Amino acid sequence: MFLSKVCKRKILLFLGETIAAFQVTFPFKKIHYYFYTALILLVLSIYFYWETIFFFPSHVHAWTQSDRLALVLGFLDNNFNFLKPQTFNLSTTNGITGVDFPIHEYLVALIMKMTGSESPVIFRLYSLIYSMVGYLFLFRLTKEITDSFWKSAAAVIFVFTCPIITYYQAGFIPSATSLSSAFIGYYYYFIFIKHSRTNDFYLAISFITLAALARTPFNIFLFAIFLQQLYLFMRERKIYWNRLLSFAFVFGIIAGYNVFKAYLNTTYGTQYLTHILPAENLAELIQIITTVILQWAFQLFSIFHYLLLFAALVSLAIYLRKRKKLTTIDKQVLVQGVLIITGAIIYFLLMARQFIDHDYYFMDSFYLGIILLFILGIHHISASSRKSRRIWMMVFGVMLFAGTIASKRVQKLRYTETMWDRGEITRKNFAGSANYLDSLGISRSAVILVIDAYSTNAPLILMDRKGYTVLTTSYENIKKSLEFDFDFIVIQDIFLPSDVICNYPGLLNRLERIGGNGKISIFKLRRHGLRSNVEELLGIVHPFRVITENFDTTKSSSDWKNINKVTSQVSRSSPNSAYVNHQVEYGPTLEIPYDNPDVNRLLFEGYFYLDESIDNVKIACSITQNGKTHYYWDFPLTLNNENNKWIKYQCLFTLPNQLPAGSTLKCYLWNPNSEHVYFDDYKITLYRK
Repeated sequence: MFLSKVCKRKILLFLGETIAAFQVTFPFKKIHYYFYTALILLVLSIYFYWETIFFFPSHVHAWTQSDRLALVLGFLDNNFNFLKPQTFNLSTTNGITGVDFPIHEYLVALIMKMTGSESPVIFRLYSLIYSMVGYLFLFRLTKEITDSFWKSAAAVIFVFTCPIITYYQAGFIPSATSLSSAFIGYYYYFIFIKHSRTNDFYLAISFITLAALARTPFNIFLFAIFLQQLYLFMRERKIYWNRLLSFAFVFGIIAGYNVFKAYLNTTYGTQYLTHILPAENLAELIQIITTVILQWAFQLFSIFHYLLLFAALVSLAIYLRKRKKLTTIDKQVLVQGVLIITGAIIYFLLMARQFIDHDYYFMDSFYLGIILLFILGIHHISASSRKSRRIWMMVFGVMLFAGTIASKRVQKLRYTETMWDRGEITRKNFAGSANYLDSLGISRSAVILVIDAYSTNAPLILMDRKGYTVLTTSYENIKKSLEFDFDFIVIQDIFLPSDVICNYPGLLNRLERIGGNGKISIFKLRRHGLRSNVEELLGIVHPFRVITENFDTTKSSSDWKNINKVTSQVSRSSPNSAYVNHQVEYGPTLEIPYDNPDVNRLLFEGYFYLDESIDNVKIACSITQNGKTHYYWDFPLTLNNENNKWIKYQCLFTLPNQLPAGSTLKCYLWNPNSEHVYFDDYKITLYRK
């Protein structure tokens, strides 16, 4: 339902009032400062995001980011019922889920409604513009502390180009918008400290509360301000009731919303984390800290950011060591920075296991305290003469430029496709799937079960259909999912043999293929057995070429290399089988010319016998030409250890098109950890999609 005229008038009135407030907040007599800052932010935004601003949630934390996009689309679907946030995933009742205050998702949904577009670019632009507003306030805050344009601009560029912040501030996770709200809140808070204007205090608390509602860890900052005010009450032996009542009011709002969120969790369920994840003991905590440092140290900051931060902190330490008197606002900034970092350490201890894989948790905790100390540090960098100022400006300029380049490299790395990024593979496989399902006559109201989804919402969003997702394809998970109330099953072709059928062989004879586009296949689930095989499920009707090898006593084809035969009692269907052990790293290798561009799929099949559990044996496929690798992929040989029993394993390789002439295709077993495995009856099928 479109917005009413009254609602549109209210929105326009609100925008008018916002512009008027902007004019008051940013006086025109100093507008050139903000113009230059905004111009810097615009240039940085174009530099970092011109390639990615239109991307669907992808790569690093695409799972979480697509969940937030699903909330936006859920508001469009439920007529903007703010009290019932929902996603596409029906693991909760009707997709309704408890979640932190989704105000930003709601506003993005309104913008989508007004523009008539559901493109992810709207969400990305909203986050980026909101972040840029926060940076203008960060600039103002730094200007109030340092009284220097270049130091204020340096602080803004420093923060903008921190690699993790750069990645998320044009994304979908509310850590970015909450950080921006916190910048605005702290600007007003320190203006209040400086000028004691009550309205500034109210604005400060309002924006910090908004940040805390949208992202729970931001309560750290609200509590830090509360503690600081309590200390002032005690020091001055006076209670400022308006401030105390303000804290009571905002803490009441936060508590009230959390009660409502708990009601949603209990009534409908939730798709979001609701409990703490501390380390179980000191040894694990040390291991987590080590892992976090190795994994995130140079994505939190580049080496150039670290050098600037070090210079700022050394400057602050020298200033304090000389026992020079800090101004009132400097003292409060220092106290806030220390309180925030203390709170962040406590939060880290409570959520330690999440920090290993969730880099945006640093935006929720440590970053803001470090930024405040950085600002205070550069404030006390000595630049008493024009020459020294120029030297510092040159040093900072060079370091910030180098830090910007380094951050860009990190962004490129984060958007680089890797074979272990199965979330990105999933996104590509489901791109355009909504129209494809339409072409099969599958209603938009049909409920879909996606097996091996790698995300709770991304495949469902791309299909524009609600349903269920199986994220880990264990036997138990697949079996449980078959009891859900769904109409169709969708499986990615590339993972169907290795990750689905190998783990749940019984599914092979219960799926009736409806169709497929070479990336995904659609099935109906039948109660009674259907005689089928993987080739039929994948839609392989006329294979291009089938190559077999049973490792018997006859001479093997010249297409095969590295065959180590053994005659033993465990041989499957002939006197001989092949093997790898601690002396053999590479097993049988098929090596043939790859000279037909129409062939773009390779289905591997083999039987394996395990003496014991194996750790790291892989079925690999590569395409090379003149020593250069154009394609490589491997599947870990994930088999249940069943002694005295041969186990069938299959996997599918999606081969690239348009490779140079003279390329060589290899498919082989790789044994990097010196495992002991027997295998027999290889079958390799090349076919066209």
